[in-house]
Amino acid sequence: MAAESSRGLVIVPAYVDSRKTADTLQIVVASVARLVSADAVVILQANNKSRFIDCVRSTSRGGLRVLKYHRKLGKWPAVAEGIRACGSNAGWIAVFDADGSYDCADLIDASRLVWEGASHVVGRRSRPVLRAADQSSGNTRVYIEAYLNTLLLLSLGPDALHRYAGFDIQCGFQAFSNARAHEMLRGRLPFFGGELLEFERSVRAGDAVRSCDVQILGNPPSCHSVAEIIDSILSIRSFRSIATSLYQHALVVSERMYPEWIDDPFQFRQEISELLLSRLAEMRRRRASTLKCANDCG
Repeated sequence: MAAESSRGLVIVPAYVDSRKTADTLQIVVASVARLVSADAVVILQANNKSRFIDCVRSTSRGGLRVLKYHRKLGKWPAVAEGIRACGSNAGWIAVFDADGSYDCADLIDASRLVWEGASHVVGRRSRPVLRAADQSSGNTRVYIEAYLNTLLLLSLGPDALHRYAGFDIQCGFQAFSNARAHEMLRGRLPFFGGELLEFERSVRAGDAVRSCDVQILGNPPSCHSVAEIIDSILSIRSFRSIATSLYQHALVVSERMYPEWIDDPFQFRQEISELLLSRLAEMRRRRASTLKCANDCG
């Protein structure tokens, strides 16, 4: 790896699904150039060739580097591609979504924390407002994030539960030191849930994890369903290994950890039980059945 420079690298994974994607990326690139000493790389992913070409032409005028993929990689696999291609000597590496949710001005604080010694910086939203087409209520995705954050902290032990209580682990705005970012390249990254996985890796490694306030500029709906997100996260190895009893315990602890996110405890428990815990039980039954079949056949 080459020696680090004082310039940062801002990675923006983007799935091209509308003309708005190109417009948003133009704003992001211009803001990065104006606010911080950093280069920008956009990871474009698209299935529609005409939209893909249109977006490439638009973003190319901003003077950034564009990595093009004619398929969906997923956010964090795309981030890894950006690190691998462009991050060898960056002083710090930041990641945020291309949907216009975040203010590039917050890169100033995030990069400062890295220069002050943080290995991993996680954005902190006042209260996430998240949407998906198949959500049960307006709070579904917020409830899921609060629950999964709590579950992960419980699995990491009492010290992590105390130190990172209320941490906005799944915030899409994150920054890393060069060395910590390159650690991502050593393992497989999931289509969804990379924020949870990278937070877990940082905590288990004893890395300095900090948070910084981030402003939310918009609330675009996710192009992925709640079911897709849940299935991907529950398939991450560390979540597969968590005991069922801890999943049940997290249902209670979440309300204490994220009281401002969970405004209706009854609705929270109902939605998590119906959407996530029932899916967990189904996945574990299938896994047990598959193992039994393999043993019987063997």
